[in-house]
Amino acid sequence: RRLTDEIHASIMVAEELSSKSIKIEQIDLDLNGDPQWKSNKLVQMGVGWARGLGYNVSIKPDFQVAVKAANHIVNH
Repeated sequence: RRLTDEIHASIMVAEELSSKSIKIEQIDLDLNGDPQWKSNKLVQMGVGWARGLGYNVSIKPDFQVAVKAANHIVNH
């Protein structure tokens, strides 16, 4: 549920910014493309949802530095 809420929040922020004419180049989702990780089960849903709204999407292991920094802060 936590990751689904994070996906929703990321998309809602992108939608809010877009509604204010702020161009969103990409949404970085904290999901892992590697099937060994539990978050992999949400990749199809999260990426499909964001792409369906017209956003480019990045997931692990191809995620941005900000996601890595957030993971470090939350997990340490």
